[in-house]
Amino acid sequence: MVSRALGSLLLLTACFPPPLDETGRRCERGRPCGDGFVCFDGVCSRPEELDAGPDNWLPNASFEQINDAGDPLFWRPLPASSGGDLTTDTRFVKDGVRSVRLFSRDGGEQPGVQQTFAAELRNTTRGQVWCARAWVRSNSPDGGLAARLWIRERPADGGAIIGENTPSVVRVDTSWRLLEESYFAEGADRLDVRVTSNNRVRRQDQFWVDDVRLKRSVTQQCTW
Repeated sequence: MVSRALGSLLLLTACFPPPLDETGRRCERGRPCGDGFVCFDGVCSRPEELDAGPDNWLPNASFEQINDAGDPLFWRPLPASSGGDLTTDTRFVKDGVRSVRLFSRDGGEQPGVQQTFAAELRNTTRGQVWCARAWVRSNSPDGGLAARLWIRERPADGGAIIGENTPSVVRVDTSWRLLEESYFAEGADRLDVRVTSNNRVRRQDQFWVDDVRLKRSVTQQCTW
C-alpha cells in the first residue's frame, strides 16, 4: 500500500513540473510575467533582486533649501497662464522647519507648485510604475478648498503632454491631508510632479504643501 501511494505521488509530480524560470523574458503591460516575477524595464525579474532607486527622486522635497528671496530651490509656481504664486513658510510644516505656501495675490487664480526644469526626471521607459505623495493643508476650516497631485510626462521641448495620471480631488482644511497617486509611464524625455489647487481661489485663500515624494515601484502597486 505504501509503495503504491509513493508511486502515485511521483506520477503527480511528473505531471506538474516546477514553474519556468522567466528571468530575462521580455514583457509589457498586457503581457505579464509568471508567478513570482515582475515586469521591470520590459524584462521579467524577481522583485527581491531589483533596485528601483532612491526612496525619493525629488530634490528639496520638504522645501528646506531656499534662495535669498525665500523661494524654494528646484521648485517654481505654475506658469503665469495658470496664475498663483508661492513662497516658503515656517508657520505650518509637516516635515522639517519649512513648507511652501501657495496663494493668489489678486484672487481668482489657480495656484500650484511644480519642479523646475533642472529638477525634472529624465528619460522614463514605458511600463515603469511611479508613485507620488504630498501633504497639503489650507486656511479654510470647512474644507471648501481642494487639491490634486499630478505626475506628467512631456517631450524634451516641454510641448504637448505625452501622458499623465487622473488625480483624485482631495478636500483640504486646516489639518494636513495626504495626497497619493500612481502612474504607469509611457516613456518620455521629461517627467514632473505638480501639486495644484483644484479650482481658482480667492485672495484670502492659502494652501501649504510639504514633504513631496516621488519613487519608483518594482511592482504594479505603490507602497511607502
